[in-house]
Amino acid sequence: MGVANERHGPLSQTHLGTVADTNWLIHGLGDQTGDGRADLLWRHATSGALFLWTMDGTTVVAQTYLGAVVPDYAIVGTADYTGDGRTDMLWRHQTSGESGCGR
Repeated sequence: MGVANERHGPLSQTHLGTVADTNWLIHGLGDQTGDGRADLLWRHATSGALFLWTMDGTTVVAQTYLGAVVPDYAIVGTADYTGDGRTDMLWRHQTSGESGCGR
């Protein structure tokens, strides 16, 4: 089933898989690995654990555990902030406002 788009007609969609725990949320889409393809950054809402799904189009190539960041820090953006051709994460502490950038 496609999604309607008045200007360009039907859009296509692809099922990437199922994540049973709904506390896992997608927090970024970008080229984390530097291979020219967009990857998915997942974060667990309560534990702060991070996983990277390395993608090749709509195929998950690898799932990599990146560690955990306490939930007090929110991912507020993803982009190539350092100019190295790889997507970085912009973090912000939800109480103090402290921020930082990293991969």
